[in-house]
Amino acid sequence: MGKYVFSFFYFLIVTIYGYITLKDEKWMPWFLGGTAQDFALMQQNQPFTPIGAGCITYGMLQLGYHGGDMIHLIFIEERQNDFLEMLMHHFSSVSLIGSMIFSNGMTVGCTIAFLHDIADITAALTKYYGQTPNDLVAAIWMIVNMVVWGYTRLLVLPYLIYVIFTTFEYRKDFIAYQPITLISGFFLCVMFSLHAYWYKIFCVMIYKAVKTGKSEDLQNKI
Repeated sequence: MGKYVFSFFYFLIVTIYGYITLKDEKWMPWFLGGTAQDFALMQQNQPFTPIGAGCITYGMLQLGYHGGDMIHLIFIEERQNDFLEMLMHHFSSVSLIGSMIFSNGMTVGCTIAFLHDIADITAALTKYYGQTPNDLVAAIWMIVNMVVWGYTRLLVLPYLIYVIFTTFEYRKDFIAYQPITLISGFFLCVMFSLHAYWYKIFCVMIYKAVKTGKSEDLQNKI
């Protein structure tokens, strides 16, 4: 429960910081709280697309948290049935954030990091209340999480993946960086597959809770 409390406050703070940092960027998509109507500005003169000063800090916060999470998973946490899928998730996250920073793909990278942070707030609350006897509050946050998770990770994310594969290009004198885009797209597909898999688990949990009247965390049992 302590871990979930920490996760809630971290993701709440980093999401607020991310929104304040990104909302006025000309390339931030309108469907995530920005003003951009298309993605032309997101890749203009890539890898020298103009970014705000806070974007680098936001990216380093992401790298620090997810890098620490991966180290904790491998060396500290007791291994559970979902170890391999969580390792895949953390490795993909760290690879994506690292490539975002070192190839200066901050525009699309920060956007995708931001959409992930939003759902992690409701996910932390759902997990926290799932450890308490208050099943009603846990059920409410589960429903909220399903809506937020479905919108950000199952609708917005695959759309951005499509944009990355079909339109995202570095300028000609930096075309050697183009494979980074394809590799990042691959890791994003891995992330999307995991999100869809976990969403299926959420649906099964809700179905069993409605049918039996008992809530149960199935993540470590499937």
